[in-house]
Amino acid sequence: MLENTPNTSEKIGRLVRDKIPAQYKEREYTKCTGIELVVYTRIRLAEAARDVAKARTTNELYCHLVNVLDLVGKVMQIEGLDFDSLQKATTSTNALDGGYAEGWIVWEKVSRNDQMFFDTLEFTLGDDDEE
Repeated sequence: MLENTPNTSEKIGRLVRDKIPAQYKEREYTKCTGIELVVYTRIRLAEAARDVAKARTTNELYCHLVNVLDLVGKVMQIEGLDFDSLQKATTSTNALDGGYAEGWIVWEKVSRNDQMFFDTLEFTLGDDDEE
């Protein structure tokens, strides 16, 4: 077992949707604001993106993409960014570097933490899409 592996009984904070505390009252909740909200929102966005990568069905993918879009909007709101500027930046980046349509993969050395993240992703290819 790795030394840095967290104890499974250790509590960690995780941003949840606003109505979850009222629906699951048996859990412990803390409301965060300010820099804590910024940090927890960004972390939750990274978690949601990981969930997109791990989705096995079209329905799971759809649900996780909804979370990603909501969280991108929240990060933008917190940081004072607007969607029109993001769209313009995307268009500019696509014109300069292209999009992702062709599927190019670059092979790079990664840190142990990055490798551990990729190792947690489970992909299944095939016709097992369930709705």
